[in-house]
Amino acid sequence: MNLIKPFVRTALLALLVAVSGLAIAQNKETEAVQTRVQQLFTVLKGKDWKGLYHVTEFSSTVKKSLTTDEAFAKDVETGIKESDPDDQVTKLFSELNEFVVGQVIVEGSTAYAATSCKLTVEGQTVTLLGVAKMVRSGGEWRWDLSFTDDVSKATETRLVELLGKPGK
Repeated sequence: MNLIKPFVRTALLALLVAVSGLAIAQNKETEAVQTRVQQLFTVLKGKDWKGLYHVTEFSSTVKKSLTTDEAFAKDVETGIKESDPDDQVTKLFSELNEFVVGQVIVEGSTAYAATSCKLTVEGQTVTLLGVAKMVRSGGEWRWDLSFTDDVSKATETRLVELLGKPGK
């Protein structure tokens, strides 16, 4: 019986050390996701389309068609001008403020981060609550637009999720 107590103590200590190591690793992953989502908000707010290229994961087919961040930025700018002649996208991004990245859930190479930001429209400020879906690629967390080869659809879907809906 006396031999079992030290064994149990040692096993529990080993388990505690393993769990502590896991918690530290999870904290680093959580912080990395939060940092990347904050970068994503900064890129969108600043309409930094070259920066968007570097924080986004595209489908393998789309990746093959992308040549440089310069070309990507030019394509985004052209796409916005063609699809938004009234410049509503630029106005929307300029009215987004107070970005907050909250709780993160990491599931292997996928992460979900709670987001919030404030949007001011015609003098009224609304808090939007959303979720950023991220994937780990090349050792970095990236905004996940890889679920389709249609970049416009992927961007629209994930942007709606990222900005979310008005909080109550």
